[in-house]
Amino acid sequence: MRNPARLVSACVAAVSTLIISGSCVAAGATTAPGLAAKTPPPDFSAASAAPAASAVQQCDIGYLRYGACYDYAGASQTAANQGATVSFPVESPNLAWDNTDYGHTLMEMAVFNRTATGIDEDTAEVGWTIQDVPSGKPPVPQLFVYHFVNTKGTCYNACGFVRTSKTIVPGMALKPGTSVTWSIRNTGGKWTFYFNGTEFGYIPDSAYHGTFGHASIVNVYAEIAGVGTKPGCTQMGNGLFGTQTGAATIGGFRLYGATAQPRLQPYSPTDPAAWNSTATTNTFRVGGPGDCKPMAGTVPAGQGGYTVVGQDTSQYPFTMGENPWARPKTQPAPQDPGAGQIVGVAADPATGGYWMTDDQGDVYAVNAPSYGGLNGVQTPAPIVGITAFKSGYVLVTAKGNVYSFHAPSYGGVTFSSPVVGIAGTATGYLIAAADGAVRNVHTPGYGSQAGQRLPSPITAIAADGHGYLLVSSRGDVYSFHTPYRGSLRGTEIPEPIIGITPVGRGYLLTDAFGEVYPFHTRFNGSVTNEGF
Repeated sequence: MRNPARLVSACVAAVSTLIISGSCVAAGATTAPGLAAKTPPPDFSAASAAPAASAVQQCDIGYLRYGACYDYAGASQTAANQGATVSFPVESPNLAWDNTDYGHTLMEMAVFNRTATGIDEDTAEVGWTIQDVPSGKPPVPQLFVYHFVNTKGTCYNACGFVRTSKTIVPGMALKPGTSVTWSIRNTGGKWTFYFNGTEFGYIPDSAYHGTFGHASIVNVYAEIAGVGTKPGCTQMGNGLFGTQTGAATIGGFRLYGATAQPRLQPYSPTDPAAWNSTATTNTFRVGGPGDCKPMAGTVPAGQGGYTVVGQDTSQYPFTMGENPWARPKTQPAPQDPGAGQIVGVAADPATGGYWMTDDQGDVYAVNAPSYGGLNGVQTPAPIVGITAFKSGYVLVTAKGNVYSFHAPSYGGVTFSSPVVGIAGTATGYLIAAADGAVRNVHTPGYGSQAGQRLPSPITAIAADGHGYLLVSSRGDVYSFHTPYRGSLRGTEIPEPIIGITPVGRGYLLTDAFGEVYPFHTRFNGSVTNEGF
């Protein structure tokens, strides 16, 4: 949705029982400078060439006129029709930190015509949207309708739209996870809108000056708009990539008043590295986590708190009792802008600060003493991890080489699989490999997953004073001589798990974009919640 018209708060008592958030956004023609404007449905076809996933994201110049970058994943059919019906779920994706006032994420169906020169002329649109998310509040999807008249945008939920229902009202909050059948049909000289088969309003043909009695194109798609021309960390659908089986599914597509058979054909997503879709006709999936900053790991911080650290040395602290939906007004800056890509982070037990290491072995201290790093020393393999002792820290390479700085060193190890991490204990350290093997060095060992068939590679190891834990990229957790508190086994996640952090009596799993999954410990927030 893309009009400078903000959704203006206005509720009616008759619909209060349907409002999940306690407020509703109803239509007005008022405008607010800066809100991402509403563009017409995307002008893509199934034959469009897909951009390379590794290519730098570019905004279509046609959408830059509103000062925002638009991204799409969806499907289209060109056929003369009197409307269409389709099913897709209501979701609650998160908005990027700098787009909570001006950006949006939505799913919709649009029926429309285009001019002879390919410009979207008249449209009727329905779906759900998330925008204007206050700090401290989770995203709430809202029902919307919209339309273009003779290539000109109008406003949300009004400007010719006539309400016919007291219980289904554009602007009302919708419950995430609900499957909805959305329908638009031209009957009796008006475009009528249906929510799960119930009519809730219409736009008369007269609002289109009598030029839109039938449509020639139907689009069903997910859309993201963000401030500026750079991609952001806004989620599409339910945050899972469309190629994942748990992603938001669009299906049940039918045409009204058409001689053509339904053939809703997915087009190439605009930024498949951030959001994508499956390519099956009529029934397909869309979604993705967005273009987010990559994270390096999580360390405990204070009583029950924790800090997620970015690969660029930026830090995202989450304290006990904090509102998990609190959003900073600025993006955290790197602690050390000259650092390389951070691959590991370890808390200093003596000061409460922490150390970071990049893949070259340079170490960066935050509220902790610095004991140096490799400083250009050539290593047999990249550094992949760091662990802390009261006196200093130890680095490990992907080949098991160990480098000690003001801390005890008991030598390295060899594996047939790449090393993924190191965890210190009271007397030594443990080194883990991607195949689940663990070497205990000058410390007791309690077993490993070596020789076991793993659903996905091990990505991290952590020790908690009793034993140790391994975690895989899919979130499987393996405990050794310490309590097992659960895992993400069987849960689809958009990004791989990169770390496991003991906190209190439980632990946290962190994915590559900073989503935090707590097990038997408090959740104080995540980088994903903040929209970074």
